[in-house]
Amino acid sequence: APPPYQQAGEWEIMFRDEFNGTELDRNKWVTCYWWDEDGCTNLGNNELQWYQPENVLVEGGNLILRALEQPIIGYQGQEFPYTSGMVTTATLDHDHPEDASFTFQYGFAEIRAKVPAGQGLWPAFWTLPIDYTSKPEIDILEILGHEPDAIHFAVHYLDEDGESDNEGEWWRGGPDFSADWHIYAVDWQEDRIIWYVDGIE
Repeated sequence: APPPYQQAGEWEIMFRDEFNGTELDRNKWVTCYWWDEDGCTNLGNNELQWYQPENVLVEGGNLILRALEQPIIGYQGQEFPYTSGMVTTATLDHDHPEDASFTFQYGFAEIRAKVPAGQGLWPAFWTLPIDYTSKPEIDILEILGHEPDAIHFAVHYLDEDGESDNEGEWWRGGPDFSADWHIYAVDWQEDRIIWYVDGIE
């Protein structure tokens, strides 16, 4: 298999999707968190979006996660002003999280993406535990739409007292990442986490 971008040595690909075809591969992806109720959101982040499967498109070898100003009734009758799209390899079966299409511990993950720009947009690529807890979480990529030249990297975890903590950095000084395609990656090892942008550590 070809190595990850700008990496050397021999590699084994465990999971891959080039999004060829005209629809999402449902053997690999679902379009909501496990609390799917005709859509979902993350109330812990006070998000204004309600994720909908029709906002996940596959066209021309690209996965398109579409955000729309589209009021919709979601969780417990609450109105959300926007709809959006997401994909995850987790399963919607809350009783059997081990049925996820793909999980891993330690490895190299990368995505080639063109992110959107605009106030309120927050594209992200991250990991979550298989047991449906929220930590540890590795944020491989987060970009705020009003700052498309700054990338946020972080790892969220529970400290020795079981309290939430995190370590992270943000990198500014690159190009406007919404203007073109870029490769974002993380090398998750037992004793370190290394982030890359276009092959640069």
